[in-house]
Amino acid sequence: MKTYERDVTPLVHNQKRRDRLATGDGLLAAVNGTLDADGRITNSTLRLVPSGYVAGASKLLLVGRVASVDTSVGSLKIGAATVDIAAAEMARAPKPGELVAIVSTQPTRGGVMLAERVGLR
Repeated sequence: MKTYERDVTPLVHNQKRRDRLATGDGLLAAVNGTLDADGRITNSTLRLVPSGYVAGASKLLLVGRVASVDTSVGSLKIGAATVDIAAAEMARAPKPGELVAIVSTQPTRGGVMLAERVGLR
């Protein structure tokens, strides 16, 4: 099961599930499915999880394909999420198109995620 703190609506292709996501601010959604070559989740199941999320303190897991990397500031993008990887523990910097799993915090809801660890898949 993969858990996303970001807006997962673009990852969910079932309209009823998308509508359920729109009903609750601050809900976490657990999405289980197959990640295709474009970084989209198909054959998915969705479970809305009441959130005990605390901005800046709760650990978040983001799994996806790297859309872009900005080496000048040490950040990358996965979908709409911007992740600061400058201080992260990792074997090497990810490249666009690679599948990564990132453990991070997010000081402000919807803001830049601060990576602690970046794993290449």
